Amino acid sequence: MPEALSTRHNGRTPRADSRVALNRGGTVSYQAQFSNRHIAFVRDFNLRGAFFYSKFRPDLNSEIEVVFTVPEAATYRRFVGRGMVVRIEETRSGLTGIAARFSQCEVVAEAAPSVRSFADGWPTTAAG
Repeated sequence: MPEALSTRHNGRTPRADSRVALNRGGTVSYQAQFSNRHIAFVRDFNLRGAFFYSKFRPDLNSEIEVVFTVPEAATYRRFVGRGMVVRIEETRSGLTGIAARFSQCEVVAEAAPSVRSFADGWPTTAAG
């Protein structure tokens, strides 16, 4: 995980709610009808916000959408959060650390992957 540089504010206000450590890949899109998608590595989140790393650097206060899956028992659920960039951190790795505060979010069932056996595609032969 990238190490944040000392540009973090030591005197910032503590979070209102605790976050869940996730360390999961996802996507982030920003502005312009959310058509610009980038890879995101979500470090932690809750229903009010998230912190993630990405190769792009959004503007402070820009609107973003973050999408990733979260495990729930034996299944996964898709999390979609929309909100605003509230903090940006540069890292030594060159990635940008981005904190977002969500104004809306939803968690929906993730479609089960379509698993197909190799045998499904084999032609059947008549016994003869």
